[in-house]
Amino acid sequence: MENPRKIDRSFKDRQRVLQLLEKLKQENITYDEMDEIGGQLKKAGRSAVQPLLRKLWHEKSGILLSKYTYLLDFLDDSYWFDQIVQIALKRRDLELEGRSAIMATLADCGIDVTSPPFSAIFAGDTVSVAELFTQMMANGEEGLLIFLEDFSGMMLEAKHLFLLELAALPDSRVLEPLQLLLWHDDIEVVKMVIAAIGRVRFPEAAALLKEFQLHADSSLQGLIGKSIRRLSFVGVNVDATHSVTVLKPFYSAFAGPVDGNGYRHIWLARWREDGRLDSVDLQLHDIKGVTSVWGESGETQQQYDERAAERVAQELIEPVAPEYALLLLKDALSRNRSEEYPLPPEFYLRRTMFAPAEIQPALYEPKPLNWTVKATPALLAISAKLFEMEFFAGWSLESHRVYEIAAEWVELEKHQDEEGLASALEHLIESLCREEFQPRLTDISRRLILNADYLARTGADGELVKTALVAADSIRQFSMPCHLHPFVRRFAMESMIVAREAMEDGYDLRDFDEDDWE
Repeated sequence: MENPRKIDRSFKDRQRVLQLLEKLKQENITYDEMDEIGGQLKKAGRSAVQPLLRKLWHEKSGILLSKYTYLLDFLDDSYWFDQIVQIALKRRDLELEGRSAIMATLADCGIDVTSPPFSAIFAGDTVSVAELFTQMMANGEEGLLIFLEDFSGMMLEAKHLFLLELAALPDSRVLEPLQLLLWHDDIEVVKMVIAAIGRVRFPEAAALLKEFQLHADSSLQGLIGKSIRRLSFVGVNVDATHSVTVLKPFYSAFAGPVDGNGYRHIWLARWREDGRLDSVDLQLHDIKGVTSVWGESGETQQQYDERAAERVAQELIEPVAPEYALLLLKDALSRNRSEEYPLPPEFYLRRTMFAPAEIQPALYEPKPLNWTVKATPALLAISAKLFEMEFFAGWSLESHRVYEIAAEWVELEKHQDEEGLASALEHLIESLCREEFQPRLTDISRRLILNADYLARTGADGELVKTALVAADSIRQFSMPCHLHPFVRRFAMESMIVAREAMEDGYDLRDFDEDDWE
């Protein structure tokens, strides 16, 4: 089997950074310990910046935000300054302590936080829907995103009242946020939005409803017709046509392999009418669906190409056909629906990149590949070596039980001779496979098939594809205890090794609530 083109050597470095950041959640951590963590992040250099910034973007705890901003001093501010400015301006969900930590960081960088726009960050006065709408439209795309995030956190009744107040405003631009919400994954919200648009007394409202009617579920057709008739009753010209944007071709698409926990990334970019590019990055899970979304709007081709080159060099993604990326996205959306897993708010903002038919939810089952595959003992044995390939670099299971087993392994080495250790270690592997891997065999097999499909589509070595397929097929049919399967056994060992290395670095998953870990 030939080795793939490159090896992702940064996986353990990135994992180590994440483990260091997890230590900050310990309540009794001292400044000396934080300084030690900061020193290790400094050694990691630029690779430590993005994990830390992601924490700053998503963490809500003021205490943790204070700790994260403290660590920024150990890193070159040219890597993170612009992002901290954006966090200060865009995050509206922070408590006082968190906002204070961010503002203090900006002040340390020489920013006058008493002047606009930063001076408004501590303003806590409630405002009317009309004022919120004015602020939202003044901030363009970011304003719409903030609106979508705030809307997602409202109770259903509050959403209803907000939509009615929004629809009553004498401004046709209220249709911009309402149009995004027409595609909400909660059918009750969609019904509210349809009713709200029926109260927007502008011809564009009727045109929008008629366009949506072409794609809406049959259960919504009656309600859409009712809203259109209501607009007609109050004198709105319902014969107006809605200006439909003809979407340009996709510029590029990238995708990554599925990791051992079911996650992967896809990244698509599309031309705009003005010759610039919009792009969207989506994290997909093979069971839950779309779990995270972020994007960029209006980049020049040069800006996008430079960013793409940097990402391809640092991340495990490969160019793919846009049609393939769309198949993966439609599959994920179908799983969001079946699992009732809510779509991230930013998805509604970025979905305007796609025509409705392009992302109609639909399950994707990889077609049988044109490989003559037979599970020979040789291929089955080689399946364990998949973990040495870059495409399987992220395959390790994280659970409290894995860490318990790893801790037992460490203790055994202190008290057992070589023969006794080998026997005891075999027992640990058997227990781990039985308890943690046996219930996941179906998922593991499916993820191997998805990766075989991905590898074939990205031009990987045919022997690598065959080996992944053999591993997947044999796992489904394996009748013996699963710790005897070469791939599953190696999967368990890799998980134990990762847990052991993490504990040696002072991180232990058992210190945290397993239900919150992903």
